[in-house]
Amino acid sequence: MRYLAVILLFLSSCNYGLKEPTAPTNLIERDEMILILKDMTKLEAHIQQKYARVDKFYKTMSTSGEELLKEYKVSPKQFKSSMEYYAADQDEMRNMYNEALNLLNEELGEIQQQ
Repeated sequence: MRYLAVILLFLSSCNYGLKEPTAPTNLIERDEMILILKDMTKLEAHIQQKYARVDKFYKTMSTSGEELLKEYKVSPKQFKSSMEYYAADQDEMRNMYNEALNLLNEELGEIQQQ
């Protein structure tokens, strides 16, 4: 998913002269999106560590990512349209990933204190 975000960020940077994107009707709220990004990052790291082969990684990440979205009651289509919307503003997307990273660091600090 992180690769998807990078690709979307790159494609959105090629959007010169086009009108600003409108928010989809089913836009995932910013705070919830940050939580999803945090959990997707953890999921991706776990799967990358477990599977060295790209074909296994891709299939597992796709299936596991869909299951994670179900936990948030979000469809893959809703996630994609929300990612496209947020990725249109690179600064905002960067801020969201920074906030997700901060949450991951907080979790790590709590685990290390145990």
